[in-house]
Amino acid sequence: MPIRLKKEQRPKYRMIHATQHHDGCFLMAQNMQSRKDELFTNIQDGGQMSLFDLDSSMTRNTDGEYITTDEIRQKLIAHLKRVPPSIRLVLFLADFVNEYGVLCEFKILHTILTDLRNEAKIAIDRVPATNQRGESAFWDDGKKDHTVTIRRL
Repeated sequence: MPIRLKKEQRPKYRMIHATQHHDGCFLMAQNMQSRKDELFTNIQDGGQMSLFDLDSSMTRNTDGEYITTDEIRQKLIAHLKRVPPSIRLVLFLADFVNEYGVLCEFKILHTILTDLRNEAKIAIDRVPATNQRGESAFWDDGKKDHTVTIRRL
């Protein structure tokens, strides 16, 4: 994954992760997401905040390029067609990051997946079906007692 200090320059260095386990890719992507705001605001933009607010449908990827939610949705749908009909969420997200890079925060992907579920394009199976508060909207997959599976319909 290229790391640039300025958008128009060549990458300063490349971050490489090598693992045969999808959890390693998922954790690396989470770490990059948490660091990208610091990189863009404090380093690339010299601490200068933007004068113009971004449209809520746009986000910055790890390369500093802007991408719309619709573009992310199209990539997510295309990726859904290439994976097995039933797949664990953490494996799905790791494969998505491997294919497209760290485009956005995972909560944006979760929102798109929820929209696709509401449109009856996918099913989201959670074990247990609800958490201790009776809610069924947890996304923390990968733990022994919490699993999230995505199924195409």
